[in-house]
Amino acid sequence: MIDMIHFMPLQTKRIPIPKVLRDFVIERDLGNCRYCGHQAEVIDHIYPYSYVGEHMAENLVASCWV
Repeated sequence: MIDMIHFMPLQTKRIPIPKVLRDFVIERDLGNCRYCGHQAEVIDHIYPYSYVGEHMAENLVASCWV
């Protein structure tokens, strides 16, 4: 079986997540980390940005540092 992740192009230039999108994700997730439930402090990509994970609400979750 071929591991397709090695064939995906890597993005090198980081583009910041727009503030309005960050605020939307925090509000959607009620200010809680989607992984553990603690207070969210950052936004995390479900599919990593480096592997073509886009800045879309469907690909972002509120997260904490825990």
